[in-house]
Amino acid sequence: MEDTTESKIYRISDAEMVLLSLEIASQMKVDINKFMDYNITVDKVNAFIDKVNQFEQYNNYSQSVVDYKIVSEDKKKLIADLLKSFKEMALRVEIKWGKKSIKYKQLELSKLHHLRVPELYTKLRTNIQFIEEHIIELIDLGLTIGMIDSFKELLDELMIMINEQSKELNQSKETTRIRRKLGNEIYKQLSYYSLIGKTIWKDTNPAKYNNYKLNQSKVGRPKGSKNIINEADNSNIDTNQSQ
Repeated sequence: MEDTTESKIYRISDAEMVLLSLEIASQMKVDINKFMDYNITVDKVNAFIDKVNQFEQYNNYSQSVVDYKIVSEDKKKLIADLLKSFKEMALRVEIKWGKKSIKYKQLELSKLHHLRVPELYTKLRTNIQFIEEHIIELIDLGLTIGMIDSFKELLDELMIMINEQSKELNQSKETTRIRRKLGNEIYKQLSYYSLIGKTIWKDTNPAKYNNYKLNQSKVGRPKGSKNIINEADNSNIDTNQSQ
């Protein structure tokens, strides 16, 4: 299984890295004759640009986050409706057998608000089974089959929401992992191209040299990062790409 804790190895924002990568790629095309001496072709530059554009598309992952939040809000409202509905049924148990009775106490009404959602679902499912088993004894207090059926339908909706939210959360985590992995790959390749550009123009053209110079204080790896970037890491980035 792939590592799901991929961390960024650069300090600048993703948007800033996209812009910087595209700027350097554009400059490389202008200077492509020089870069071809280092086995960097237009096709390789275009492949790099495609990767940057792909990364930018992954950055537009906010919809999965929005979907997750929408499900969260809907779930909160549904839980509130469930608790209100069950409290009305529990009142009939209290009237029938008393607040100190074993039957009423086993509903654990006071604890329901403190349970995690999966645990709450399980407890409410158990409680409604108890209510259903004693419906004959509670009919004279206004409990109906319709009330029980409506409550069970709400419980089914809650389980659907639990599953949907879990799916959205997993999707959000996977998108983040892919985005960070691709971003790190782009940064390494960007560093490699920067190194070549600086090497080409180092002693001949200061202005051109500056076009390929990265501000390492801003772009370099974050503090505490275990991912160390150096020239050796970047030396073979393009060797396996098609020309």
